[in-house]
Amino acid sequence: MFKKIMFILISCIALWWLFGPTTLQDQLYASIQENCKNKKKCTVRLHELTSFKWNKAYFFSHESAFDVDISKIIKEPLNIQWGVDTLVIFTRKGKVVKKELFPVIDDSYYDIRFPPLSQIFPSKSLDINFLLNKSDLIRLNYSGNIDDFVDLIGIEYYEMTPQNDQLYAGCATLDLPAAAESKAQEKQCGFSFTNLNQVVLFNPKTHKQ
Repeated sequence: MFKKIMFILISCIALWWLFGPTTLQDQLYASIQENCKNKKKCTVRLHELTSFKWNKAYFFSHESAFDVDISKIIKEPLNIQWGVDTLVIFTRKGKVVKKELFPVIDDSYYDIRFPPLSQIFPSKSLDINFLLNKSDLIRLNYSGNIDDFVDLIGIEYYEMTPQNDQLYAGCATLDLPAAAESKAQEKQCGFSFTNLNQVVLFNPKTHKQ
């Protein structure tokens, strides 16, 4: 009986995995994988990877939920249940045309995931970089006071237009600890900014509590 239940469960997950709806994260992941294949250093244009038109694109880290007024930034009320995820929003003419939560994958992500399933159906995720350091500010000709920051600097959010949406991109396979002392493979692609006009930095000297 147990084997029959497990067979049905795995079959249902396989069908969903193969034929389920394609998310924005899936689309971007596939596009990065295709565009950056066999490239040591890769850049992409975000508007060329999306299937819809937009004027502004925003990436908010999960910490942004506590630090910034997102509705004020995107100029539209936001109604979304948000946990430990990256919030991605696209707007056009002041209206949200696409929003999605991308899971943040870390060493604790697979703690309760059934080990065999994580190997049969390895997860594919999209990571967005929200960190830089002082040397990056110097390299990118930061015009403010670098001494305002500690060595490791957080990015509050990205704000981009189709005219300034060139991003560094790439893919890798991660081995992460999973339940029952097993390992889970995570196929991950990612984005990172190419210039400081794409991001708003967390400045501890000017940040309002």
